[in-house]
Formats: sequence, C-alpha cells, structure tokens
Amino acid sequence: MILDHLGQCVPACSESLKEILNPKVAEAMTLRRAVSLAREEGCADLVFKSDCLSVIQRLASPTRDRSAVGFIVNDIKVVASDLPDASFLHVRRHFNILAHVLARSSLNSPSLCIFHYSPDCT
Repeated sequence: MILDHLGQCVPACSESLKEILNPKVAEAMTLRRAVSLAREEGCADLVFKSDCLSVIQRLASPTRDRSAVGFIVNDIKVVASDLPDASFLHVRRHFNILAHVLARSSLNSPSLCIFHYSPDCT
C-alpha cells in the first residue's frame, strides 16, 4: 500500500505470493510491485516502508548484491530512480499493520488487484 504525506491511501495492490517461501524475497517482491505501481501512477515524494530491515539495508547499500534478494533489490533501485524523492524506511512490524492486512487479503485472490482507494479489508 502506498500512502501520501498525509497518510492517505494513494494506490494499493494485492497479489498472492503463495509460491514464495523466503520472507525476504517476498518482501522485496512486494516493494518492487509497490515502486512499479507508484511509477505507473505518476506518484512522487513517497516513503516506502517495510518491516524487513535486511531489505531496507540492501536498498541503502551502494554495493551490488548478487543474492536472490539482491537481484530484486537492484530492480527496485532502477525503478525507484524514476521516482522523484522516493525513499525507503524501516518500520517496526506493529507500524506496518495496513500492509499486513492487505497481504493477508491477497491469500483469497488468485490475481493482482489494484485499488485506487483504501480497500475494505483495511
């Protein structure tokens, strides 16, 4: 879910990642989807939040990471370079509740869902 500077929902998406067993890979894939959606929607001045410290640290690192997560992180960096003033922030899990509610709702959906309003599940 992408929030603006007032905390209002901009666009949000929900997609099942049932086949992904590695939580870091799933979190990186989720961030990649969010950054891509933000670029497609023409959003700017965004803060992408994640409770996965490892992924946030990899995004902040200038070194190239050749791990499975690293390849996704590199994709995120490339797409984010098109977003003015995009940043990434680590937050504790209890501050990331909306994202987890949306993720749980994706378990019941076989395809990508994009919301241009705050979804009912939140």
